[in-house]
Amino acid sequence: MKLSGTNRLASNHRSTAVVLVAMLVISLLLGRPLSATAQTVDDYAALDLLADILFLVQQNHVDAHKLDQLVDGAVRGLLTSLDPHSEYMNADEFSEALIDTEGSFNGLGIEISVKDDSIIIIAPIDGTPAQRAGIRPGDRISAIDGLATSQMGIHQALQKLRGPIGSVVRLQLQRDQQSAPLDLELRREKIELTSVQGRLLPATPGGPAAIGYLRISQFQKNTAAQLLPELQRLRQQAGNQWLGLILDVRNNPGGLLDQAVAITDLFLDGGLVVSTRGRRPQDELQFTAEKTATEPDYPLVVLINEGSASASEILAGALQDHRRALIVGVTSFGKGSVQALIPLSNGGGLRLTTAYYYTPNGHCLQARGIIPDLVVPQGQWQTSAAGPPVREADLPQPTAVRPAELYPQITTSDPADTELLRQDFQLFSAINLLIGCQRLTGEAPSRATGGQP
Repeated sequence: MKLSGTNRLASNHRSTAVVLVAMLVISLLLGRPLSATAQTVDDYAALDLLADILFLVQQNHVDAHKLDQLVDGAVRGLLTSLDPHSEYMNADEFSEALIDTEGSFNGLGIEISVKDDSIIIIAPIDGTPAQRAGIRPGDRISAIDGLATSQMGIHQALQKLRGPIGSVVRLQLQRDQQSAPLDLELRREKIELTSVQGRLLPATPGGPAAIGYLRISQFQKNTAAQLLPELQRLRQQAGNQWLGLILDVRNNPGGLLDQAVAITDLFLDGGLVVSTRGRRPQDELQFTAEKTATEPDYPLVVLINEGSASASEILAGALQDHRRALIVGVTSFGKGSVQALIPLSNGGGLRLTTAYYYTPNGHCLQARGIIPDLVVPQGQWQTSAAGPPVREADLPQPTAVRPAELYPQITTSDPADTELLRQDFQLFSAINLLIGCQRLTGEAPSRATGGQP
């Protein structure tokens, strides 16, 4: 269909539209007003097409639209087309983005990202409605309260997931290897993020608690300050029975970079922790460990899984490359990009990917993740008397060993510890590694035995 009148009108107002759109977009992105100089128009001549489209939409779309609303949509589309983590946020969305590092919010307790145009769960947070409902890393949210998420950005999804305490939200999840969707109904709570929890675990059934266990659920602004006194408490409590430490960052979606660097620095007496590389010189950064206040060279195991992302991958990668820790579990999420939060003059802001993270040995974390030194999928203890198939005890006329004896009977002096180890095969494997190191050497292993084999 030919719109000759519209074409003539568009031609008459082309220059004015280009200048106005250029001023609006550039002012929004840079957070300050700009004057329409000839240099600006020349440099942003490509906005000619955008101006034409915005003008045609404003003049001919069935619904009336203000120019600032159209520019808002154009800017959102521009940012989301770059990568899954770059986005434009209005004032309310930008304020909400600053909440995530403060330690509390009202919602379900899940960290989400965008992957293959789907809202994907990186990890549920410990002790939250999401974790109690059995939500897993890798689950995809296909609908929130009946609304499909296929066209939602991260912050639109977050706004729908968060809400008043006690209110109900309905989720539809897609899980790998399950054809039918999972329908869950969860009640929102105030999510108080206690990022560090510690305890001592026994090295032998009924024996003294001698292995430190520190669970880091997220890297917030006070995580390092919480971890150090908890670590010191565990070491003092274990005394000369101390065999080593397990750092658990499974299902840890990340958080603040400085906290990951500070905790990594506790276990390194120098050297590079992580570097960032981008297009601009100011995005080329290096973060190093200091020689002071370094923990002794006791054995160290770091547990990771597919829900370990960003800052938790930085910690694991640095300790792995420096051969300071043995990394156990399964390959991590692979979120290795740096996002800068840039405030704008309208109260909104940008979350803009500006660089990638690199481990001390130069491995880019993005999409690759951290590959464990020892791959241990999470399993469950078999309680069937038949035991596993194709074993000596399953053959006719087994010799001496009964099937029930093929698996260790895990018992500890604390029933809670017993149940924990029965349910957590990866943690049980980490404890066995520390015990095995001691038995091989007859003493607490050195840093060399605590690193890569």
